[in-house]
Amino acid sequence: MNAVDRIISVFSPSWALQRVHARATLNQIEALVGTKGGYDAGKLNRLTKSRNTAPIKEHAVPMEQLTRLRAQSWDLYRNNPYARKIVRSLTSKVIGKGLHPEPLATDINGDPHHEFRQRAAQLWKEVQKGFDGRGMPGQGGQTLAELQRMALRAVILSGESLYRLLPIDTAMMMPTTPTATPHLHTLD
Repeated sequence: MNAVDRIISVFSPSWALQRVHARATLNQIEALVGTKGGYDAGKLNRLTKSRNTAPIKEHAVPMEQLTRLRAQSWDLYRNNPYARKIVRSLTSKVIGKGLHPEPLATDINGDPHHEFRQRAAQLWKEVQKGFDGRGMPGQGGQTLAELQRMALRAVILSGESLYRLLPIDTAMMMPTTPTATPHLHTLD
């Protein structure tokens, strides 16, 4: 019983008893639901009780709601420094410096296989050269890490990211005739 309940009990003991009983019931419900941890938006309280709590499948959400949510999230990203910082923080924690594979090949004796490691690094450099169709990195194009950050940002703000890999060099494109063999680019 808190101080307000004590004061009420002097004038109306039955009302004070109802208040204590209601508080005890709420405490039991909070203990059952688990108010510690989780997301505040997922908890049922006075702020969230008016929301539609019926489970709905993701594909059943009306398209105009999705369009409005995407527009709001991009607007927040453009105009709200806190939202921008949250997105940048998430992308830097998930992507970091980007994908940079490092081969750990060893010889039979357990020594590092330097020739294989150099060849793998050279292959990775060749793969990195043509990732963005708008130009080479440093000349208007993007590195793989920048493409990863852009894709994750699109997923965070829009909920999806679609991409298509297109070779920059037309000699590397697949032939259109069904009997021809595809051209493979090697480092020889």
